[in-house]
Formats: sequence, C-alpha cells, structure tokens
Amino acid sequence: MNGRIVVAVIITSGIILPALIRWLIKGPSQTRATISYVGSHEDIGGTLYPTYLFPQENIVPWRSNSEENVYAIERDGDRYYGEDGYVLFATRFSFPDANAGPAPNAAIEELPRHGHLSSSRDYPTIASLPSFVNHWDVLCTRMAGGWSYALVDDPRSQHGERRNTFDGKNYPVKNSTNATSVVPYLKIGILDGPDMKGDAPELGVKCDRWSFTVGSGVPKRFRVGVMTDGLDNVDVSPGQVFLKHVGGVERGSKILAPNRFVDMSFFDVAGASPGDTFVIVAAPGPKQVGAGVSGVSFDVLEE
Repeated sequence: MNGRIVVAVIITSGIILPALIRWLIKGPSQTRATISYVGSHEDIGGTLYPTYLFPQENIVPWRSNSEENVYAIERDGDRYYGEDGYVLFATRFSFPDANAGPAPNAAIEELPRHGHLSSSRDYPTIASLPSFVNHWDVLCTRMAGGWSYALVDDPRSQHGERRNTFDGKNYPVKNSTNATSVVPYLKIGILDGPDMKGDAPELGVKCDRWSFTVGSGVPKRFRVGVMTDGLDNVDVSPGQVFLKHVGGVERGSKILAPNRFVDMSFFDVAGASPGDTFVIVAAPGPKQVGAGVSGVSFDVLEE
C-alpha cells in the first residue's frame, strides 16, 4: 500500500469518523434512497481565463441570478446554485492580484480533518452545509490550490442579484458612485490524488472524493451539484462524475469535455433516511491523469 495512503488512514481513524466507518463497512442499504442524474450545466457564464488584476473579470456566476442557471431551484426570484448549502475546497483569495499566493503556489498534501474547514490557512475549504448534513469526510489524499484556476462567486457574500461593487473588502449596495464591475470572488482549488482505497486517477479508474451523511430533518428530495473543470490544465479535470449511495445505487453524469470552463453536474436524491451516506466520485477521461473536484452545492426540492 502506498505510504501516503497509510498515513491518511491513520490520521482519520485517530479522530473517529462515524461516516467514514459506515462508508467502509456498511452492508446493503436498508433504505430506498434513489439517485437520478438531472444534467450538467457546462461552461457556466462562458467564463475562461479570468482577469487576475483589479478589476477582476470573468468571475463564474454560479451564485448570481441568471436564467442560464437552469438547474437552480427558483425561490422568490432568485436563481442560483447552492441556496441550501455548499462547500468549496482549497480556495484562495488575494487582492488586488487574484493570482498572488504564498510559495509554493501549488499542491497541498495535508489531508483535511473531518469537521474542520481546512488543514491549510492559505487555502481554506469553506462550507455552509445544510442542517440535515451531520457528517462529512474527505476521501482522497491530496488537495491542490493556488494555481491559475478559475475565479468564482464567493458564496459567503454573493448570492442573488449581482451588484458589481466589490472593493476587496466590502460589498456595498450599488449606487451611482461605487460600481467597480467586480463581485466577491474566490479562486477554486480541487480534491484530487488517490483515494483511501488506493484507487488513483492516473490508473484510469473512478476515485472517491468526498462524502456526506444525512441526519434528522433530511428532506424527501434534494439536489446535489458537483463543480469541476475551470483549471489551468484540462488533464486534471474529470471526464465524468458520480453520486453513490453507500450500500445502494450509483448514478453517473454525462461524459464531460474539460476545456477550462467551469461545469456543474446535478443529481437528485429522493427517499433518503437519517444515517444514509453519499459519496462524490470522479473518473478521469481517456487522456486525463487527474480527476479534481472543486465543490458541492445543495438545494432542497419542493415536495
């Protein structure tokens, strides 16, 4: 077994991960949760090669109201992804040069600890998960951040109307004097590398990336979005993503065509019960050597 994988297992087992234990040993599911693939929103906003110097341009509008966000759940006129929760991995924010970062501006080898937002001060994982998600786990052995990846809406500040008034610290309501053509942004990172079972994308196989376990109050139906692509190298973007119910069904997306534009693929979950665990899985394309996942969104569907 790869030494790095052994270390990762020791680290995680040392802090007792109930969801991970269920993921490893759970038998056939006793619930009837179903998963359906809804579709993929490719090339969100048509954004490519962001402007890293102020005023930043080509910020992916995944959290900005748009009729193009066809898989969003419209509420009170809002139409953006992740209204009920989100997580973005290994992010980076710097201003006024969005591409600045501490050396090495590259891979982050530490495995994030369960329940903590990040193991890296400079590349934090940010999360605001739904109340019905009571456990989550990183199931791979590597993060990467700080490379020349896409800039996306910062979900902590941008959600709904796009005001274009960000000045690096504040995001005031737009008026006749403060428009900057910038919205709050983050540079995305990825979860990548071998997973805890030893599967690695360079071997051309599917790899686990991240899991979540639902608890009390889980809705009858909810939608999960998986953010991919938008990287500086298409070789590390997956050719397909999957959502797996541990002990139950697995559904895959369409075959994706990485091109450095950000994509999101969506799956609907119905009939989940407290204790059910779901895993985000990524597979490399025929010419890919990585299968990086940048984030996950959650939206509750009407009953």
